[in-house]
Formats: sequence, structure tokens, C-alpha cells
Amino acid sequence: MGGGASKKAAAAAALEAGELLPEQLEKMMKEHKMSSDEIRFLHKRFKSVCVTNGKAFTRDDIPKAASLTTSTYLGRIFDALPKNQAGDVEFESFLAAAKVFRPGQSIEDKLEFVFSLFDYNFDNSLDSYEVQKMLQLIRPSIVSHSVLGQALLPFSRTIHGFSDARMHCILGYYLL
Repeated sequence: MGGGASKKAAAAAALEAGELLPEQLEKMMKEHKMSSDEIRFLHKRFKSVCVTNGKAFTRDDIPKAASLTTSTYLGRIFDALPKNQAGDVEFESFLAAAKVFRPGQSIEDKLEFVFSLFDYNFDNSLDSYEVQKMLQLIRPSIVSHSVLGQALLPFSRTIHGFSDARMHCILGYYLL
């Protein structure tokens, strides 16, 4: 009987410390097709930026985590990730997003995630304002809204959906 109690106590201590339980790790390995080392590395990285409560990534963590303060995209990434009821990003959501950028993942999945970063109003399209914001983040040298707006005018007023955005992003890449 003592063995079961000590396992429960160890599991409770691991949960309190914010560590992954073996069952959680195994489930994540199967679900995300990642190795235990990859998941542990990402979990350690995730915990290092969870400054506010150590268990979930909050908007308040962005300016507090030293390794994050130089990223101009972080606010957009935070907005695009699924959140719990408190509005915080939990490790599972972080892991799912990180999985997209692993070697061997499809370019479509990567571009779809990037598209979601710039769909500010979550309407599955990029209007001219959202395209302007995207280009200004990607190319900070583009500073004038009016000049940029005029340059975008020949393109469609709104990019609908991911496949339309992919074509426009590729065109935009070659034009800039």
C-alpha cells in the first residue's frame, strides 16, 4: 500500500513544481509525434517564460521575460495561440504551435500559422490594414502608411482565406 501512496505524493509534487508527469509526457509524444527530449526541452523553455505564475504564459509575461523582450512578433503570436478560460497559454497550446515549425513539417502548415498571426480580427481574411501591419513588422524600413497603401492598391482589397493569402504572400515576397 505504501508504494501507491508514494507514487501519488511524487505525482502531486511534480504537478506542484510544474513538471510533466510520465503519463503526460507519453500522451504528448504520441499526440505530437515528438521525442521525450524535444518535449522536455520545449517544456523547460516554456516554463522559463512563464514568469507570472510558472504554469501558463500570460500577456503580462511578455515584458517580464528577458528572452522575449526583443521579439516584435510576440504579441501577435500570443494572440494567435489558443488560451484557457483565464486567457493564458498553456503548455499544450505552446507545444502544438512549436510542432508546426519542426523540420519536415509542411510549408502549408507553417504559412497557415503565419497567416493567423496577421489576421487581427480573426475573420479568415487579411484586409489592407492587416497586410500593411504585416509588411511593416516584416520590413520595418517600410514606414509610410500612405506609400505602402498606394503600393498595395493594385492587389485585391482583401485576401480571403489561407490559400489566397499564400499566393499574395509569395507575390509580395518577390515584389519587396
